[in-house]
Amino acid sequence: MEVLTFLSDFGWGQGYVAACELVIARLAPAARIIHLSHDVAPGAVLRGAELLRRTLPLGPAGVHLAVIDPGVGSGRRALCLGAGRGDYFVGPDNGLLFPAVEALGGITGYWELVPTRVRTLAQQPNRLSSTFHGRDLFAPAAALLATGRPASALGDPVDPATLVRPLSPKPQWKGGGVWAEVTEIDRFGNIQLGVSFAQILDRLTWHHGDHVWVALGQDPVHTAQLAATFGELKSGDLGLLADSWGNAALACNQAAAAALLGVTDGAIVGLIPKEPSKGVTQHASG
Repeated sequence: MEVLTFLSDFGWGQGYVAACELVIARLAPAARIIHLSHDVAPGAVLRGAELLRRTLPLGPAGVHLAVIDPGVGSGRRALCLGAGRGDYFVGPDNGLLFPAVEALGGITGYWELVPTRVRTLAQQPNRLSSTFHGRDLFAPAAALLATGRPASALGDPVDPATLVRPLSPKPQWKGGGVWAEVTEIDRFGNIQLGVSFAQILDRLTWHHGDHVWVALGQDPVHTAQLAATFGELKSGDLGLLADSWGNAALACNQAAAAALLGVTDGAIVGLIPKEPSKGVTQHASG
């Protein structure tokens, strides 16, 4: 049984996911479909790319369908990429697939899907929707790969140097601290930052139990305690810790850090050495 994973920003309410899954079920009824997420924010390519990179190495080799495609209907290419581990990826050429392919052994094959070939092999009408390539192109291509069709039957080779790479935000190290982008706020209100916790400990020589300022813009607004678990924090207090993927995260014990700080995805957050400052909310001593 071929594993076929599926990631998108479609949500669950309008039938988009079901339409794609029904196409797959018709063409590859033996495929085991694993839904990674369909709740990625609309058009959040970097977030989807990171989710793929984190999760796919946990499972077996398979076919991976990923559709976060704000450029649908434009001149952006539709891709099939092969990875060194034996996986195949299907999705748009917008950087979404690249980090996960690299994590699974690097790119070993690169094809641009040819819609007429895919839809002929899938025994679908040749008309291709200009707004729903997930259903009309990517899902049937993934299903065909899951049944053993070679990628070369679905598309033509492309120059790997022309593939779109994601522009991931890089942390900025300055003033004895680090400034990083908020890459995710989870349903608990925990704030994931675009820097690893290990990097912070290594480069800033901070230690467990230390307190640092959290800054928004140029202004320190709160203190956070370096912790290993939520339970080390008093109820409602803010902590800086490693999340389950190793990223630095700001979290509260039994409260939402995002609500406390008033931040949203994409905000830039500073972590700086704790020094006295006027007008700053301080919830922890040290």
